[in-house]
Amino acid sequence: MTNSIRVGLTYSFRGETFSPSTVIQLDKLAAYGEAPNWYAKLAAATGLDTYSYAYEVMRESELLFSEPSGLAVPYLDGARFDFDGFMRAYRDAAHIPSLQAIARNILGIEDLNSEPKIREALVQAYRLGKHSESQGSPEQIPPVS
Repeated sequence: MTNSIRVGLTYSFRGETFSPSTVIQLDKLAAYGEAPNWYAKLAAATGLDTYSYAYEVMRESELLFSEPSGLAVPYLDGARFDFDGFMRAYRDAAHIPSLQAIARNILGIEDLNSEPKIREALVQAYRLGKHSESQGSPEQIPPVS
């Protein structure tokens, strides 16, 4: 499954209006674990020098996200993208095959997605195991989307 999203914006510079946009492959960004500089990504994809005045003007415009695919779909709200929510889902998805094997072997559940409460319980148990004592109690672990 490909996880991607289109990012774009509209700005005016020297009497001209520009509307650059590009599709960002989120799988490539997931390795870094933090939100990228969306403006720099957009500038690079459209050939705009990040040391130019046009880039500075562009940075004053609001980013607009659209056309999500894969795990990114539920994290687009209007034209805003919840990258942190996407990253939680991305990390959780990497462990679903292992959790599916546990559900099959211990609980006899062939399709973990058919039992959303059990899926959420297993994901939260996995998250709890990954958190240290200093990072909080189980009540602070965000729910699965």
